[in-house]
Amino acid sequence: MDLTAVNDAQRYLSANSLGSQEGKMPGEGGGSKLDDSQLQRTAMRLEGFESYSTLAALFTGFSMQLLSSAIMTDQVEGHSPMTFLVIMFSSIGTLLALYSTIVFALCCLYGKASLGLNNDSGYLTFITSTAVYREQAFASLLCSMMSLCATLMALLALRCPLGMSCIINAGSAYFCWKCQDHVRNIMAAARDHVYC
Repeated sequence: MDLTAVNDAQRYLSANSLGSQEGKMPGEGGGSKLDDSQLQRTAMRLEGFESYSTLAALFTGFSMQLLSSAIMTDQVEGHSPMTFLVIMFSSIGTLLALYSTIVFALCCLYGKASLGLNNDSGYLTFITSTAVYREQAFASLLCSMMSLCATLMALLALRCPLGMSCIINAGSAYFCWKCQDHVRNIMAAARDHVYC
């Protein structure tokens, strides 16, 4: 997905430069100035970053809980391959979710700080320059979700009898496959209809 297509700051900058050419007064110091409608929409956008940050924090907690359950209940010596997979997937999922939490929280925090300081042009520059990090954080959030599913499947294989584990994991794999298909379809619809 082209980052300029989803970057609302690019639209504001373009609209503001057009407004300056029509004789409208730019913001103080020659910078961009957001009108009330744009500020409301920007606040809604920053609240979306908070939601991503909260969701990533939940994934961090879930992954940490699964990791601690695997470590606390199994003996340290002679780990099975499934124990290794549980530890690996939950560790990776925790780190990915933690990265997402930090990136979205910082973008929201500094974006609100810039708007609160009446530095609209600084906000637009900041939000544009951090778009690539937010995209990576979103991808990390999706990978963390898949890692959570993989951890759950490995835990089921570790704790359940073989026949039951195979049946439940087959259902879980199908569910995860359908979920990722739905997420891709929703993202494609957003690209086509929201960020057009």
